[in-house]
Amino acid sequence: MLPAVKIVVDVAVFRLKKLEMANMFAAAAIMIALGLEWADMAVRFGFGVLLNLLAYLTNDYFDVDQDLESPNKDHAKTRYLKEH
Repeated sequence: MLPAVKIVVDVAVFRLKKLEMANMFAAAAIMIALGLEWADMAVRFGFGVLLNLLAYLTNDYFDVDQDLESPNKDHAKTRYLKEH
């Protein structure tokens, strides 16, 4: 797997497990309640997911050195992010 794809997938899975990207489910519920068309919802949902991933990846990138020093972080994934 390409390193960039692996990093993005790992970030998405980690953030979803911690419910940090749960706002996407709320956004989807609002779009359904507003009765938006499926194509419009797909574009908006996809944009929201990409925006969330960009924000979390940026955060992880800038915190990589601090995460390597922390005993509570997954050092293998953090080292992989730093190396790639």
